[in-house]
Amino acid sequence: MKKWFLHPALILVTGSLCLNSCKKDDDKAKTNTEKITLAAWKYDKAEVDINKDGTGDFPVPESEIEPCEKDNLITFKANNTGTVDEGPTKCDASDPQSMPFIWTFKTDETVINFPTAIVTGVDGDVTIVSLTEASMVLKREVDVPVLISPSGKANIILTLKH
Repeated sequence: MKKWFLHPALILVTGSLCLNSCKKDDDKAKTNTEKITLAAWKYDKAEVDINKDGTGDFPVPESEIEPCEKDNLITFKANNTGTVDEGPTKCDASDPQSMPFIWTFKTDETVINFPTAIVTGVDGDVTIVSLTEASMVLKREVDVPVLISPSGKANIILTLKH
């Protein structure tokens, strides 16, 4: 009777080829459009970046973002539309529960344009600082009192999460 012998290196190479060919499509890097449209986003925090180094220097004062905005759900759709759902706490009882908005990517999906605000102060061109499947960090330059920044400008950094 003839015995078959497989060399261990041949087994490793064959196994490796089989495993690599069986990888899921999930291993491919997602585009920013895919990441932003995965699920609804909600407010996490907002900070003021006076020296514009990308790091918040202090939180946006509580009086600037109403509590009723912090529980909103923001949903982006791949067709460049979206909705802002008021969540459990509405800012004005007569407001509709959800409002549509339009958004577009600019500059290789690194800038989002919002013709209307989705959160107080978040309209126009907004730069994506970072975007993962679980967190989106946006920044936008705003005018601030000269007492806060001698240039009269600072970045607001808004962090949203799933």
